[in-house]
Amino acid sequence: MKILLTGGRGAIGRELLPILLKSGHTILSFSRAELNLNHPNLIKIIININNIDLEGDLIQYKTSTEIQSKINFELNNIDCILHLAGIPSGEGKNWEDYKEGNIETTRKLVKIAEIKNINKFIFSSSISVYGYSSTTPNIETDILNGNTNYAKSKIEAENIILNSKINKKIILRISSVYGKNLKSFINKLLKFNAEGIIPYPIIKNNYKSFIFIEDLIKFIIISINYENEGIFNISHPQLIEYNDIIKIMEFIQNRRSLKIPLFPMFVSLEYKLKKFFFHREESSLRPLFYSATVNPYLAIEKFKFFPKYDIHSGILKIME
Repeated sequence: MKILLTGGRGAIGRELLPILLKSGHTILSFSRAELNLNHPNLIKIIININNIDLEGDLIQYKTSTEIQSKINFELNNIDCILHLAGIPSGEGKNWEDYKEGNIETTRKLVKIAEIKNINKFIFSSSISVYGYSSTTPNIETDILNGNTNYAKSKIEAENIILNSKINKKIILRISSVYGKNLKSFINKLLKFNAEGIIPYPIIKNNYKSFIFIEDLIKFIIISINYENEGIFNISHPQLIEYNDIIKIMEFIQNRRSLKIPLFPMFVSLEYKLKKFFFHREESSLRPLFYSATVNPYLAIEKFKFFPKYDIHSGILKIME
């Protein structure tokens, strides 16, 4: 299969790309910088997707006729677009950053798929599109109440895909990803705990859903070969409270940390300070204070794969 991949340099793409190549796929990689990987079946094009102009059936690249020619040639016979690129939660300064990185890029890729009659589009979305979870984990048909800039950009990107003429559309709403060498929620907590100090939000019933990177890669690979379309929550079924995560970390790392209490009012204060001094419009503390949980059994059933790693075994794997 010939796959157009975005986000090959990202946390997920770095793990996934060698596996796809080893499996015999031909990969056309769109990225803003050089990939640190060479393979006979890897075609690398360094571009900013938002510098592509689309008019009618024309695909034109603004800044280089050489790249323009290569794009038009390599986009022939693409079987699937796998769109992993985007601005992660917390890394955009404002709405415009997320709009450009998550919405406009998706819009361009969807148009390319329509022009080139690419049959399949797989998009890495996020469970943040649901907003705060209630006592019941979110399922795929729930209303999307995500209200952060990141969540709203993912919702709009999903709508662009769902309203397109592409035949097979797969949206993977991915829970918090963790694993070796990642900058994830779990990885940051492990680092804090190793240093003997850890943030401790003063709130009850604060549950989270997670997915270990190896399990996520498995889900993505299965989705490439999946014959149907759909929206799927990608997570381990385990719902775990923040306090229990800390207990598991302390047990595995054999270290009890000094817990720094955090109160909900700190979120508002941090938001105001970051906006005033750094012109950033999101709080990094906010995720600590709300539940984000999903029911992943639709994906487990349809993809016939049960995630291998719960939080305990996943952290053990990181610590190997």
